[in-house]
Amino acid sequence: MIKRFLFITTLTSLFVFAGMAIAAPATAKKPGILFIVSAKSGNIQKTGRRYTLTLNQTNPKTLWYQDRPGHKAGLLPTSTFIKHWDHAFMTSRPKLALVHANLEITTGAVMQEDAMVLMNPIEHGDTVVFHLHLLKGDFVAVGKFLNTHLVINTKNKSLTDVLKNS
Repeated sequence: MIKRFLFITTLTSLFVFAGMAIAAPATAKKPGILFIVSAKSGNIQKTGRRYTLTLNQTNPKTLWYQDRPGHKAGLLPTSTFIKHWDHAFMTSRPKLALVHANLEITTGAVMQEDAMVLMNPIEHGDTVVFHLHLLKGDFVAVGKFLNTHLVINTKNKSLTDVLKNS
């Protein structure tokens, strides 16, 4: 049941962002790349005015998909993706969605889309911790969750170079 839910939420995430890429003007020159970091569980905590996102038992591989040109896909070591995070997103903030099964909900999935900026990832074994910055006073749900997929949509060229070298 959990594997089925994991498959469905990953597929849903791909369709959501693939739709965004397809709707982009045909004149777009930079390829859009989707990255999906999956974890068995996670949580968002608030301390004062600060938030942290912790992903536990992350998959050692991050799925990536490039819509144009050529419709390419592959796997990248999650540690490599995290290692290049600060450099890759120094000048451009990626669009993202956090898709997960909320422990408060027995059916369905929760998607928190583009309400936050993730910064300063720290990797400890199979756990990754991000600092969250909320945009425009947006609300983000805090708490624990399962079957987590962090879907990142970017047009950043430096990540394209990382894919070529992995």
